[in-house]
Amino acid sequence: MRGTLGLFNLLELLQLLGIHKQPGVLLIQHPEGEAKIYFNGGRIVHAVFGEVFDHGAVLNLLRDERGEFEFQPGRVAAEETVDEPLDQFLFEVLRLLPNPTPMPTPAFSAAPEPAEPVYAPHAIPVLLNERALDSMTFSGEEFAVLAHIDGRTPIETLRQHVPRPGVLEGLLGRLMRGGVLELRAPAARTARLVVNVGRDLRGGEARLDQTIVLAWEKRLGRPVGRVRLRTDVGHEAVFEVLATPDVGALLLLSAEAMLYHGMQSGMAVLVKPEL
Repeated sequence: MRGTLGLFNLLELLQLLGIHKQPGVLLIQHPEGEAKIYFNGGRIVHAVFGEVFDHGAVLNLLRDERGEFEFQPGRVAAEETVDEPLDQFLFEVLRLLPNPTPMPTPAFSAAPEPAEPVYAPHAIPVLLNERALDSMTFSGEEFAVLAHIDGRTPIETLRQHVPRPGVLEGLLGRLMRGGVLELRAPAARTARLVVNVGRDLRGGEARLDQTIVLAWEKRLGRPVGRVRLRTDVGHEAVFEVLATPDVGALLLLSAEAMLYHGMQSGMAVLVKPEL
């Protein structure tokens, strides 16, 4: 399981991992550093974010939900520093927030569903199992939304088809809890650039125009650290990004990298962020 915080609600994600009771670690690549939240037996048993541990680490993540996440099953904590049920752990964390967030009802519970979070407007809903929709019931408004979920249309556009507040969020939340739908970040536009030799570059580095990199980061909502290029004959390579002003439509590489990958000055290549 992997995704982007902001598209996914961290509190609901922690509860979902607790329900599955699978041991492992939730890794979060936050702009302020890496965070690790270890699970075992449906409980959080250890958490670290920078120099803050356990309740404080999760609290700081809830205060600033950003970054890419990935759950790696089977990885266990070197030591278990938390010994309390997940609901109690989260309740203690939420009490420390300035405006405490109501505890969401666990997925698949018979209790009333919580208010749905506000999803990022640029996120793209993608159906994972359309056959599962046949066993579900929907209102007329929800059917109008489902007709436009095609894996390309962002939430901000879908909202135009159901003006009544809360309907879209409720539908998306229900489908995600059932494993029928997921939210994905929009794909960054591919740039067609011309390869040339750059100075003071190592073999794994590529220099691009700063405006291109900033446009990608704005669209993706995260920093771009690496790019993947593809030549007209299908050869692909990944490079670390060095963003510099006034490079224009050039992709600057070291002479060694061009020789290694069989590229020549003046060759056009397709370049996009490496996800």
